Amino acid sequence: MEKIEKFRLLAVFQGGELYRNEDYEFNGCELYRVDKIPYDSDWNWIMRICNIIHGHGMTVYIEVGGYTQISGEDLPHIIEVTADTSIEATFEACIEFVKWFNENRKS
Repeated sequence: MEKIEKFRLLAVFQGGELYRNEDYEFNGCELYRVDKIPYDSDWNWIMRICNIIHGHGMTVYIEVGGYTQISGEDLPHIIEVTADTSIEATFEACIEFVKWFNENRKS
């Protein structure tokens, strides 16, 4: 999956709505171009995703040094990602969770 597709996935999960072309609108007023949303480089943005994941009953564990784990009773397996940096591991773990969530959410 290309990085821009990952950004789209997280933007929709966060509640962003496609406004036009590649722009996503958040909270009815914030407008961001999808390739400029810093999910992979700004802790404020990726932690918004972690908070939503936590709201679905999951635990997000982030360790200094490039390790992130997501677990929960409804999750059939523990998501574990190791990367060069903690933010990179967290970004990729969130992607894995959102893909699972989208495939398994109850209507």
